[in-house]
Amino acid sequence: MKEKSKVIFFHMNQLGDLLFSLPLLAAAREQWKDFHITSIVRPALVPLLEAGHLVDRVIPRPATLAGKLSLLRTLRNESFICSVSFSESPETSILAYAAGIPVRIGFASAPLSFLYTKKARRSGVPSLLNNRRLATAAELVNVPLDYVGLVRTPNRDKIAADDWLARENIHSQQLIVIAPGASVRRRDKCWHGEKWTAVLNDLIARGFAPVLCGAPRELETLSLLASAANPGVRIFSGDSLLSLAALFGRARLFAGIDSGAMHLAAAMARPVVALFGPTDPEQVGPQPLNQHTIIKKNDIATIEPQEVLKAIYEKGNLV
Repeated sequence: MKEKSKVIFFHMNQLGDLLFSLPLLAAAREQWKDFHITSIVRPALVPLLEAGHLVDRVIPRPATLAGKLSLLRTLRNESFICSVSFSESPETSILAYAAGIPVRIGFASAPLSFLYTKKARRSGVPSLLNNRRLATAAELVNVPLDYVGLVRTPNRDKIAADDWLARENIHSQQLIVIAPGASVRRRDKCWHGEKWTAVLNDLIARGFAPVLCGAPRELETLSLLASAANPGVRIFSGDSLLSLAALFGRARLFAGIDSGAMHLAAAMARPVVALFGPTDPEQVGPQPLNQHTIIKKNDIATIEPQEVLKAIYEKGNLV
């Protein structure tokens, strides 16, 4: 049997950026039926790709020099015919070039873009629009317009989410998931804790069940926020992105700031109320943008709880 031709995708490190890449993977899966598709992504994001149907293999991006050299040997030995780089990092450009991959596609704005054989223009921050330009350079067609339906959650994670909701005596019609945190480097996206407390208290008073979620490093902050609100606020500390996705799939609505969790909720086809400060929802808002509610002010601190509550009740048909 003839060995399949091999292509490889180099992904970025953040959850939202990975979700923005899924439409290209879906188009590649459909168009390159006879190709073996590999993705390289940071270890925390591996389960999300492995649970889907879009790639044949996922390689965790190594952190050590020895691991990177081992990866380079693997890439050289496997004779990939094409690479697509969502990441602009010099390391990614060098890996594709040093592996001898003949067709190397990436963004023209990358520091080492001269190592690419085909280039796409990138404007602004990483986004689905920019990734669609990469798709054009790769001659991919019929790229989905958004990431909805491209994240799959295994039954074990759905069962775990359902079991947790049952233990907490929360019905899905009551469930409002709230993700208040952002990455360490983007604290300017965050909204004041006391304003979230006002939102949580109002939801509880009306009989809803707000559940806080976030990365493990945010657990202390989430605990402080929950303790400041009236009794009834739970914290979901699932052990993986897939368990979080399963919980989102059960929710009535998601509310939070511009974050990977926001995109994950949108990918699970949940209504989203998103608070934006300095970032541009036209570039990085939840997809498809016209199906969600955006509250944007250049200084996110000037958004008031009543604005958020009004949007939550209207978007979730909770009035």
